[in-house]
Amino acid sequence: MSNSFGQVLRILRDSKKKSQLDLALDAGISTKHLSFLESGRAKPGKEIVRKLSDALEISSPYQNVLFVAAGFSSEIPSETKEPRVDKEILKKMILNQDPNPACAVDPNGKIIVSNLGMNCLVSELNGMFSVVEGMSRNELILSENGLGPYLLDYGVFADRMSNCRIFEELVIDQSSRRSNEIQKEDLKELPKIRLKYQGVLSFDVLETVIGHPFDIHLGSIRCYYMIPSDENTKNTMISIVENFKLLPSRFARGSF
Repeated sequence: MSNSFGQVLRILRDSKKKSQLDLALDAGISTKHLSFLESGRAKPGKEIVRKLSDALEISSPYQNVLFVAAGFSSEIPSETKEPRVDKEILKKMILNQDPNPACAVDPNGKIIVSNLGMNCLVSELNGMFSVVEGMSRNELILSENGLGPYLLDYGVFADRMSNCRIFEELVIDQSSRRSNEIQKEDLKELPKIRLKYQGVLSFDVLETVIGHPFDIHLGSIRCYYMIPSDENTKNTMISIVENFKLLPSRFARGSF
């Protein structure tokens, strides 16, 4: 995404209902310089970022976003302590999606919880018992041990994962009109997962985030839900899970 700093700065300025002149005066810089920063014709130094964040009177999570968008690591301590995620509640959230595949991913991209639907789907495709916990998100989607060999639109997913930037992972202030414009252009919806198996299995993907989305110091847990897009996919998932429940395996006992 081009000029992420200028876009973030504009969003924050709009949210504070400040004109370019107002912000320039408060930050002690020229209006021309501010205009150049927002348009991407000038790059900010750390001191300029500090002046702008002070003038905007934004909290530390938002200051973190501004520093990262400018290409700096944040030096501002977080105001928000990392929440303690109740693992049992998280597990229930994921397991309750059965027979539809679902999993939770930690800040490092490692799958920490997966349900019967996800494990059974991967096992069915690979012809062997598989538990996806411990895999990375990329490994699940792209590798031969995951969905990779059956994944239609493989290139789309490979490009998306390799080009993912930190700004695209941030949830922008929904009250800002400009933020919605940026989301339409840069934060594209997750593509459908289509698998070449018994015809085509098609899933819509829903992603939710647990944690403070603006705090780059805070590792957020992401939950992914694969929702069948059609009756064939829905019925196939029911059949796959029911068949595995009949097997004398740890899947049948639910101990994974």
